[in-house]
Amino acid sequence: MEFQAGTILDNLRQLRKLDAAALPFAEVKAIVKAGFVMPLLTRIHAGHYVERVRLNKDESVFLTPAELGYIRDPSKIKDCGRANGPGSSIFYGSVISSKVSLPHIVALAETEELLRGKEKGKRDKKLVMTMSRWRIEKDMVLAEMVFS
Repeated sequence: MEFQAGTILDNLRQLRKLDAAALPFAEVKAIVKAGFVMPLLTRIHAGHYVERVRLNKDESVFLTPAELGYIRDPSKIKDCGRANGPGSSIFYGSVISSKVSLPHIVALAETEELLRGKEKGKRDKKLVMTMSRWRIEKDMVLAEMVFS
């Protein structure tokens, strides 16, 4: 499918039809740039919390805040994530809102491939996760990455 730049709504409709996971990152980046989509910005106030989930592989245990944070060596990031390209480290988290009272459940659903990908619901799997809660120390303006 060839991408045609148009209004923001037209661009969003075209982007929804694409299988971005099957395209090279450079092509996805060019499509987004050509069809410029403005991110939604939100302010999180000091004193609020962000909850983050990391899946434990082989029942390993995370013991330090550094292990629960983001990847500090971007060269280890070879593939696209949900909101990042190769070599780009992003801190994924979820917050309490009027519609989300248990943000760690949202964070788990966004993290585990069996819950969000093509394999969702196809098999049983034991999930071991570590949930961390991060207190916001000063007001922050962040881009919202909302997925349906």
